[in-house]
Amino acid sequence: KTWYLYGGHRLWISPEYADTYYPDNTPVAFEKIKNGAVFVSEAQAITGLQFTITVEIVGDTEVKVSHYVSNNSGESQDYALWALTVLSSGGTEIIKMNDNDTELLPNRMITAWPYTNLADERLYLGKKFVTLKQIPGSAENLKLGFDLNYGTAAYLNHGSMFVKKYTHYDGSEYPDGGCSFETFTNKNFLECETLGELGAKPDGSVTCHVE
Repeated sequence: KTWYLYGGHRLWISPEYADTYYPDNTPVAFEKIKNGAVFVSEAQAITGLQFTITVEIVGDTEVKVSHYVSNNSGESQDYALWALTVLSSGGTEIIKMNDNDTELLPNRMITAWPYTNLADERLYLGKKFVTLKQIPGSAENLKLGFDLNYGTAAYLNHGSMFVKKYTHYDGSEYPDGGCSFETFTNKNFLECETLGELGAKPDGSVTCHVE
C-alpha cells in the first residue's frame, strides 16, 4: 500500500492530491507495436482511472510518447494529464521564456510552491531563459510552474541534451493557476514535467497528452 518512485518516466493526473500517490505497484501489461510498445496499467481501485503510455521511435533522435487516461469511475472527474520525466543528478535544465509582445499586459507567469526559495543558488531567472541546476545533496526542494507557450525545455547532462516538447494551447485552462510546464528538483534528481488541459472528463472518456 506504499507508493514508490521507480524513476524514469511516469503518468499522473493534476492537480496533485492524496490519491495522486496511488500505490502503482501491480504488473503492467505491454504489447509491442511497430517502432515501439504500448504499456497499460490496471485500473485504479480508488479513482477508477486507467493509465496507458505508448512509446514510439519516430526518428534517429526523436521518441513520441502518448499518454492516455481512461475515466471508468462511473462519474465525471476534473483533472489534467501530467507527464513527468525523472532526470539524473548533476545536470542543468534550460527553460525558454515567453517572448510574445503583449504591449502593456504581462506575457508570462511563474508559479512557486511554498518551499521554493527564489534566491536558491541552483536557480537563475533571466529575461529570456530560466535555468535550474540539479546539485546532488542539496538540502531544499524546489518547484516552479510556467505558462510555457513555446512548449519546450531541455536538460544538459553527461555531454548530452535531452529536449522535451509538447503543445501549449493558448486560452485553455491549466492546473496550478495556469501551468502547462512544471519542474522540481531535490537532492537526488530533477523532474521535467508537462501538463495537459484541465477540465471535466466524463465517465467513459479517454484523454490524451503527447510529448
